[in-house]
Formats: sequence, C-alpha cells, structure tokens
Amino acid sequence: MNWQALADLLQEVLDGLFEDTIPSLRSLVPASADAASEIVSIDKLFQKGVGRAVFEYTMTGQWPETLTGEEKTLLFYHLKFAIALAHSLADNQRVGGERLLANLPDDAKTKADLIQWLLEYAWEQGGRGYTVAVCAGLLTAPPARPLDLSKN
Repeated sequence: MNWQALADLLQEVLDGLFEDTIPSLRSLVPASADAASEIVSIDKLFQKGVGRAVFEYTMTGQWPETLTGEEKTLLFYHLKFAIALAHSLADNQRVGGERLLANLPDDAKTKADLIQWLLEYAWEQGGRGYTVAVCAGLLTAPPARPLDLSKN
C-alpha cells in the first residue's frame, strides 16, 4: 500500500462513517469557552475511546457502535488530518522527482499499522496542534468593524 492508496481508503472510510455531515468542534466546547484553548484537553479526555475505536476498526473493518458523539466528532478530525497528511506525503517530491519524507513508516507492516500510525501517532505529533490552529482561526470573533481596505 502506498500513501495515495491509504488516503483514498481513509476518504472512503470518512465518507461511509459521516456521509454528508461535518461535525462541529464547537459542539465539544461550552459556548462560553475558547474552543482553540479547550480542544487539546477535550481531545486528551477522549483519546482512549478514539484509540479503541481505531483499533477495533483496524482489526474488524467496523467502527464500534458504542462510539460517543464526542469520540465520533474527534474521529472525524483525526480522519481529515490523516487524509490530508497521506495526500501530502503522496505528492511530496522535490524538483528533480526525488521523494522527500514519503516512505512508509518502518514499523508499519500492514494496512492496519498504517491506519493506526496516521490516526494516532501522526495525530499526536501534528494533528492536534493543526486542529488547535484551525480552531483559533475559524472560531474567533470577527473584527468589531470591517477593515477599510480602500486606504493605502
């Protein structure tokens, strides 16, 4: 399996699990809280449940029916990050065509290993931080008044 095939597989998984819905991270955070600052603790709170779900999926090909709404929401963002990362690694070439950082992890022997690597290890290394940055950008209040861009 290569990175592109893995990205395609995870996209099919995402489409099947969520159909046309996109869960909101805001649903995990109290209305008065800053989502960007809270998402790390919330993700860590549900980390074991999401990890168990990923393990069950890799072993059986089925997601557990016991996924809570919070775990399912977080899983959506884990999958989105994993797909984006796999696409990035598949396309990651230098000008001369040489691949850079595009080899599969040495300890990933099976498709299940690769899925767990993307949804758990890669998430821990960069996905959570990326999601925090996205939250900070998307969920912050807009400026009090529109910017006047006509002035130079």
